[in-house]
Amino acid sequence: MRVKLKDSFVSLVMGGLLLLPASIVSAQGSPEFDSPEFDSRDLSGVWGAIPGSGNNFNYGIGTPPPPLTQWGMENLRLEAITHAAVGDRTAEFTINGVPTNTLGSNYPGKDCEPLGQPANLDYVAFGPMEFVYSRSGDRIIQMLEYHREWRTLWLTDEHPEDIYPSYMGDSIAYWEGNTLVVDTTGFNGLTQLTQGVGHRPSDAFHMVERYTRVSYDRVELVMDMYDEKAWGEGASWSGLAKTFALMPGERLQEFICVPSEFAAFDSALEEAIQ
Repeated sequence: MRVKLKDSFVSLVMGGLLLLPASIVSAQGSPEFDSPEFDSRDLSGVWGAIPGSGNNFNYGIGTPPPPLTQWGMENLRLEAITHAAVGDRTAEFTINGVPTNTLGSNYPGKDCEPLGQPANLDYVAFGPMEFVYSRSGDRIIQMLEYHREWRTLWLTDEHPEDIYPSYMGDSIAYWEGNTLVVDTTGFNGLTQLTQGVGHRPSDAFHMVERYTRVSYDRVELVMDMYDEKAWGEGASWSGLAKTFALMPGERLQEFICVPSEFAAFDSALEEAIQ
C-alpha cells in the first residue's frame, strides 16, 4: 500500500509539470495552455502529504513546542518506552526542555490506540486524507486513511455547551474569505501530540486550523495550538504549516491497525534482533 502511495506521489509530481503557469511553460519552449480552474472553497477530493513541507512527524523542525508548566511535567509527560522487543530508550529534550521521541520510543497510535487530533494530521504521510461535503450542507467530513479515522467539521460558529471529551474533539468550521477555519476543543487528553513531542495534551487543549486551497492541486494548512494547563496561559505553538497535493482518481484504502498483527510484528522484531 505504501508503494502504491509512493507511486501515486511520483506520478503526481511528474504530472505537476503540466500544471505550471503558462508563462513558465512558454519560457521553456512548450506550448501555452490554461491551468485547470478550481473553486477556492472546494476542498473535496483526496490530498496527500508532500515530503519536506511540514510532514515530518514533528509539525515543523526548528519550531519546538512551548516549555511545560510544572503541572504539565508532572501529569502529561510520556515514558520513553518502545516496542517490547527493543526495550527502553532515553528521551531527548527540545531547547525548551520538552521531552521528544525518536522512532524507537512512544508514538501516536502505538498498540493500535487511536491517533486522534492533532496527531493524525501528521500521519497523512502514511496515508492521504479526503474532504467530503455533506449533501445537507451543514458539515464537512474529513477522512484520514491511516488507522481509518475521521472527524466531523460542523459548519457553525459555536461549540455546544455540553461537549463530551473525545479523541478528535469537537470541531466547528467557518470561512474567512477563501480560508476554511477549523476550531477544535473538547479533547480527552489521552493521545500524544505527535511523534516528535513526548507529552500528551491536557483537556484544555485547543487547536485552530486554517486550510487554504492556493491552486488547483495544492492545499496549505497552518495550525495554531494552545494549552493553558500544559504550556501556561497565553502560550501557543503557532504557525505550524503543511502543504498537501491533490491526488486525482485516488481512493482511500482500508488501513486498519489490527492488534494481532501488531503483536506478530513485535514478536518477529524480537526474534530478528536476538
